[in-house]
Amino acid sequence: MGTENSSQDIAQSGVSRRSFLGSLGAGSGYLVLGDVNNAGANGTGTSSKEGHILVGHADACPEPEAEGRLYIAIDTGERFYDTSDQWQSLDITAPTGKFEDLQAKNTEIGIHESPFKPLRRSYDARDRWVSTGWLKDNFEDLSDWKVVSGSMSADENNAFLADQSAKLTTANVDEEVVIEKSIDATDFSDWDVSIGARLDSSAGNRQHVEVVLLDGSNRSLVYRGPMQSNEGWVQSNMGVYSEDSGVDITNIQTIRIRIPPAGHQITTFSPATGTHADQQTEGPLQEGTIKAWVDNLRYHPRPDTAQCVLTFDDATISHYKFAFPIMQEFGFSGFASAPTDSIGSEDNLTIEQMHEMQQYGWEFGSETQTHSHTSQLSPEEIRTELEGSKRWLLEHGFDRGAEFLTYPYSDHSEEVVDIASDYYAMARSVADSFIGDGLNRATLTNPLHIVGHSVYSSNISETKSFIDLAVKYNQTIVLNFHGFNEYAWKEMHPDEFREVVEYLHSKGPDGLQVVSYSDWWDNLSSFHIGE
Repeated sequence: MGTENSSQDIAQSGVSRRSFLGSLGAGSGYLVLGDVNNAGANGTGTSSKEGHILVGHADACPEPEAEGRLYIAIDTGERFYDTSDQWQSLDITAPTGKFEDLQAKNTEIGIHESPFKPLRRSYDARDRWVSTGWLKDNFEDLSDWKVVSGSMSADENNAFLADQSAKLTTANVDEEVVIEKSIDATDFSDWDVSIGARLDSSAGNRQHVEVVLLDGSNRSLVYRGPMQSNEGWVQSNMGVYSEDSGVDITNIQTIRIRIPPAGHQITTFSPATGTHADQQTEGPLQEGTIKAWVDNLRYHPRPDTAQCVLTFDDATISHYKFAFPIMQEFGFSGFASAPTDSIGSEDNLTIEQMHEMQQYGWEFGSETQTHSHTSQLSPEEIRTELEGSKRWLLEHGFDRGAEFLTYPYSDHSEEVVDIASDYYAMARSVADSFIGDGLNRATLTNPLHIVGHSVYSSNISETKSFIDLAVKYNQTIVLNFHGFNEYAWKEMHPDEFREVVEYLHSKGPDGLQVVSYSDWWDNLSSFHIGE
């Protein structure tokens, strides 16, 4: 490709999503545009380095209408800028050029930020945010901590971010682990907490860890976050789970860390029967003792307003028929996760419906290709599911939502999350009443470990109480819905859904804002101040 291409040639050109996506450098995470007829993995005659203008032909583009067109993009390493709406204003004298040399020209002609994203991310979101806020205890010195129940010991062989962690164990099935330390009286009105935690991989499946703030009268504010035995270390996004009446958060004098008994009974909801039952389930640990590790206790600034993200699993037609019109009445939009191989099939959304909803602010993200139990797949199969789903979303114009993943069945593992981090900025599972309440700190420390609260006909009152907690403590609550009416393996009547939406609306924009995942993600930098 030479330098004879004029602005007039460019003015007669267009751009297609497939022509962008078809030339992604294999494994590079950068958008590389070149002569597709002759291109290898990274194209020809172009540079794939950050900050370069990339230009190429689409003579071999699979879309017939794109054949012979010239397209241009600017790669900044983090975001991509395309000139498809400004062709006549852009004067290119060479096929490549440094981005910074053209910034003034870009501003002059109004080059816009494109929604197009690279298939693979340039960084792991967990690494970006894990050390935000203020470190308050790295557990290098355990002498300030008192053991109330269970046992505690230093462990240099299983550290998180420093040189050692606190290993917490129990000897009996019905025993909990509790450690605590006294602190100078502290006002937590503007602060949240987080902690890194790891559960023994030989134990059962799911458990939770609590950080409990106690005032001078021993009244508590409880933060709760989930952990799984197969996911390694996690810096929890724990949100407020419960409070004692009259707790004085301006006078917190004790910090307590608690892990509940491994074999205790819990109350769970069965979508299949619509009933609640006390049972020993796969949710908490199997019958046995506790072995876990904690590290990296941090404080985080609390935002001024609560947030709510409305999420919808499985991209069913009921979301279009019922949720979409109700939310339009209140000016709300949602996030629907799509098993992309099911789009257009019976009971699922069509591409046309998705585009219509997108015009009103809805975002559509991944729920893998086939809604598989990802932890049961091989690494190659996991990558196929996660990469293929994101590629489909990008190819069909759902660029913003393509950055976000829902784990099918809330099933994930350390390996699944590691692979997901190559493609996604944020990822969500759902919690039962044992694991958590769907409240997360707005100041995420692990964007790939967001927890949602599933809303059913039977727990609307509980949902409202969690919304109230979110508003009181400026948390971000993620509410999750499945089917409505006849699309109802998790049935909820549209009138009940309306009741929840009206309740959210009653909190007003000053008390609670309904936001999208991309709003939350874009605001993370403003939330994250600290060390």
